Amino acid sequence: MENIEQLSGKRTAYILEMFSGSANKELVYLNEKDREIWLNFLISAHLNNSKLSVEDLFGWLIENGWHGKTAWRLSSKYKQARILLKKYSEQK
Repeated sequence: MENIEQLSGKRTAYILEMFSGSANKELVYLNEKDREIWLNFLISAHLNNSKLSVEDLFGWLIENGWHGKTAWRLSSKYKQARILLKKYSEQK
């Protein structure tokens, strides 16, 4: 199995690790700083055409200490954002 850096790219993995290190892993809602890092992760994943799947992200979050409900919610948001950003790029 590929690691997070192989799936998402070096910069995207770095941003995800930064997010995971600073965010509260128990809460469902993100504070402003964590939201900014999360959005940067989403944009980086899109711009780098990341191969990171929803399942890969969920598994990584769980392995890195995230509460199941929060990991599921973030993974769902990741999927929605990737779809939206792809659609946006196609419209340009």
